[in-house]
Amino acid sequence: MIRTILFVIYLVLLLLYSLVYLVYYKILGILGLHEKRKQAVQRWVARWSRSLIKIAGGHVEIEGIEHLNTCENVLFVSNHQSYFDILLLLGFIPKEKAFIAKIETKKVPILRTWMGLIDCIFMDRKDVRQSLQAILKGIEYLQKGHSLVIFPEGTRSKSSKMNSFKNGSMKLATKSNVWIIPITLDGSYKFFEEKNRIQPASVKVIIHPPIDPSRLPEEQRKHLAKDLQMQIEEKIQE
Repeated sequence: MIRTILFVIYLVLLLLYSLVYLVYYKILGILGLHEKRKQAVQRWVARWSRSLIKIAGGHVEIEGIEHLNTCENVLFVSNHQSYFDILLLLGFIPKEKAFIAKIETKKVPILRTWMGLIDCIFMDRKDVRQSLQAILKGIEYLQKGHSLVIFPEGTRSKSSKMNSFKNGSMKLATKSNVWIIPITLDGSYKFFEEKNRIQPASVKVIIHPPIDPSRLPEEQRKHLAKDLQMQIEEKIQE
């Protein structure tokens, strides 16, 4: 419980401290230095994420980092065990990226501003029309040369067991034809979800070889969600 309290205090202080940086980034935007601002934001968010993992007592092992050098912009497809998954991907995957995020996260002050700065796309899964618009915006974002992260389970599994991947999320890959890099997150639920309190955890982040969806046969494209789920799931240790 003490670690949980310390983590929350550190998180709140970090968010308040980040307001200074937000002012600086606002000035960069006014001056038209958008690329400089984008690079600076990505560096800050990565450092912030790693520091939170450290405060939580995390030990992170990365496997397959060399696969990031084979293509420029990609669609990262990851399983989703924990709140900490976003921190792991931001802090330990050295590539510019945005997320498809739940609309509820827009209610969190300061955090929503940072999410906007890294170009996150917010999706309301209760609104079919808005969800479709979010998917279309994601396709456009990928086609412009950016990278995006999706969690096709739609919500946290809170364990080593995975929920089924939703087929609709695969439209981001098949319509944009950008390379897919599957990601296995193994053990992140131990940070919080296992006992509903912050505790140390050892986590593996496994980066799989990239997949070119444009080269997949039509039949395989239809079963892409299931195939990716099996590939990601087989690396999770029970």
